[in-house]
Formats: sequence, structure tokens, C-alpha cells
Amino acid sequence: MPRSAKTDAKEPSRKLATESAAKPVILSSNPLADAFVPYPLFPPFVLLDDHQDLLQPLNNAVRARLDTLDPSLKVYGTWRLGIDFLAKQCQLPEFTARHYKILCPVIEAMMHWSWSIQCKPLSEWQETDAREFMSFVMRPPMTWISQTGGTRYVLRHKTEFAVKPINDNWRPITRTNLATSASISVLGTGQHRNIFLNRGREFFEFILDNPDKNPFKDLRARDFEVRHVSTRMTFTPAQLRDLMTIAKSLAEIDPQSQSLLLVAAIAVYSDIPFRAMGSTPELELTFSSFKVGSNGLQKNPGSKQPTPDWFESPRYPRRLYPLNSEFADYFHQYAQFRHALNHEISRQSFLLPLMADTGGYSDHTLLDRFSKFTGHVLTKLKQSPLAAKDYWQGCEHFRAGASITFLELRKSAKAANWVPEALTLVEPPNGEDTWPNIGITKHLAASQWMRNHLSLL
Repeated sequence: MPRSAKTDAKEPSRKLATESAAKPVILSSNPLADAFVPYPLFPPFVLLDDHQDLLQPLNNAVRARLDTLDPSLKVYGTWRLGIDFLAKQCQLPEFTARHYKILCPVIEAMMHWSWSIQCKPLSEWQETDAREFMSFVMRPPMTWISQTGGTRYVLRHKTEFAVKPINDNWRPITRTNLATSASISVLGTGQHRNIFLNRGREFFEFILDNPDKNPFKDLRARDFEVRHVSTRMTFTPAQLRDLMTIAKSLAEIDPQSQSLLLVAAIAVYSDIPFRAMGSTPELELTFSSFKVGSNGLQKNPGSKQPTPDWFESPRYPRRLYPLNSEFADYFHQYAQFRHALNHEISRQSFLLPLMADTGGYSDHTLLDRFSKFTGHVLTKLKQSPLAAKDYWQGCEHFRAGASITFLELRKSAKAANWVPEALTLVEPPNGEDTWPNIGITKHLAASQWMRNHLSLL
């Protein structure tokens, strides 16, 4: 692994000392906060191990931005502690890439706020700093938030990580409801508050020798106002049919929406988890996950083929997901669409491919695309005669910028009894030939996947 990011600096101590002087709380808004735009400090989950011996970030763009900060802020020593903390969290049995995606922005937000807004080292935080930081992240400026979070680095650049560009649209805080004005975001939820409060406390427990000096020690959840979130909306069967009708029409106009129509059908006509739709460096979603009887789909997706009965995935080795008969039309339409573009499509082809079939979508990228797709569906529905029907009157989803989540579709479909119940196996499948053709990359044997992951499921 390249060591270009190392410097001659001595390895920093894992523990940081604290100062005794407390800083008064600043109640007025800080213009620095409105002007500063945060950027990712840590690598993607799969590259964390490559940073274990580094004293500085491997990515050139991150390092260049940190070089502009005052050395007295101890940015590289603090960054190193962040890497150590993340590495320790990754050793927990239940820790996954999803937990990493949630945890990283919390630590990055603390570092950015401390360095660029508060202008002090993280090691000098007092309770007043932690309290002021929590008040800040509960209603941050718009420059700190996005609706989807986004990838940390630009994925389309097929380059080494050291020279990969930062995604300038990435933000550490994600809000579905963005703002009450052009500059001030809406108040955070209780879940948002608890994540920052608990992870902040854990981080300082890790870096400080004296737990009594933890600036989060005496902070309580009740100290911070939260936004009460309304219950997730449930659509009626008639509304669901309208939504799927509009989604179909969009896919006919825009071929790029065909894969997202399939995801919507999966939400409505099966109990397949959204996470099963994403691909990882080890596991890629292919057509072979859809099965007929006990033998699977034997014919090419573009040919006249039997209807799939169920879905399986190595991510959920103890589960089988039956499919509603209504799903067949969506599956065949999508398979024929893919076959028309490429006659070589087979069971081993990516089910939801990136451009030119170069790989599958990661969970968060697919979530971003699906959110935009359902937003377009709502916009077109609002403009259609269907919107005049009584059951759409006063629908809160017709507000500007609204979208529908995968879980909202799934909850509505379950209420309509459209979702067949998933089956649980008493004993998970085992052996070398368990999933010989379900997207496990060639360098990783199915038996190794089982050894590595069954104990966590």
C-alpha cells in the first residue's frame, strides 16, 4: 500500500489532554457556519484498513484542505484518533457498513465544527462546547445538510483513492425535510439528536484518559428540542395502483427509469429488503436471485420464460421471499427491456447495473435514485387527472420536493395484503454449492461467505 500520506511526525498518543478553561456559549448565529461547507474526512468503509498506519489522509484532496487549517488545531492528530476510533468500532460483531455510514458524519461534523466554526482543538472541548455543538447540529445551516447524504467521493472517476475527487454534494447531515427558510434547516428529530449525543459521548470516552472530563458526560437528551415526526403515510390500495400506473408511464418515456420501476414493484409485491437490492465489492445482485420452483430461472431473461416464484440472497441466508403474482408483469417487462439492449443478458448479468454494466448500485446510491424517481412520480401524478379523485385530496405528498420511500410503499402494500410473507429456514443452507450463481464475486467462495457472515445474521 502506498505510504505517501505519511509524514515525519511522531505517532500521536491515543489519549488527548483537556484544558480546564470553559468557553461561554455563543447564542448568536455565527457567519462562519453559513459560509463553511463540510467535506468528508474519512475513507469509504472498504478502505478503512488501508489507513491504519497513516498519520494523514491518503486522499490528496482531503489532505490539501486540511493543510490550510491552523496547525495549532492539531487536525492530523485528531484525524488519526478518528481513524483509531472507527477501527475499534469495526471490531464489534454487529458493526456493518451501514453503521459506518452513520458514525462517520458524526465524528466529521464534530471535527469541522471545532476547527472551522469554534476555531479550537477538539482536545480542548468543555461541556459548553459540546452543548453548543449539539444545538448547532439540531438546526444546522443549509450548507451542512442534504436530502440524501450522497457518496463521499466521486464514483465515476475510476482512479486510485489517493487522487479520487471529493464529492462536493456530500454533507454530514441528512434531512428529508430540508428547510423552513433559504438558510435555516428544520429542527432535527429525536433520532438525529440521540445519534449525535451518544456517538459524541463514545468518541470522547475513547480519546480521553479521564472519563470525568468527557464534555458530553452531563448532557441529557431532554436538554435539546426535537422535531416530532408524523407517522409514515400509508397509501390505500387505490392510491397504490395509481402510483404504479404513473411509474409505468414514466418508465415508458424514460428507459433509465425501468430499473427503478422494478424496485418499486419489489417494494409493493414482495417482502424483499431494500438492502438486498444493493451491490457491494463482494456481493453483486444478478438475475439469478429470482427463482422458479427449486431450480431457478434456467432461460435467458429476454426469452419467453417461466414466472419467478421467489427471491433469495446470500445477505439473508435464512430467508426465502415469495413473490406476488402481480410482480410477474413488471419482471418480464424489465427483463425484455434489458434483453433488447443487450442480447447477451443472462442469469449472471447485473440485475440493476450501472452504466455499461460496469457494476451494481450501492445501497445509498440506489436510495438516492429511487427517491428522485418517486419524486417524479408524484409530480406527474399531481398533473394527471388521477389527482382529482377524492382519495388524493389533501395528500401531503403533493407538496413541493416530496418523494415516497421504499418503506412507505412496503407498509402500504402490507396493509393491502399484497406482500407475501417471507419464509424463515430453521437451518441456513450450507456447503460449497449453496449459492454458486448468486453474485458472489469469483475470488470469494460461497463457503467463505458463509463462514464470514452467517454468525452475524
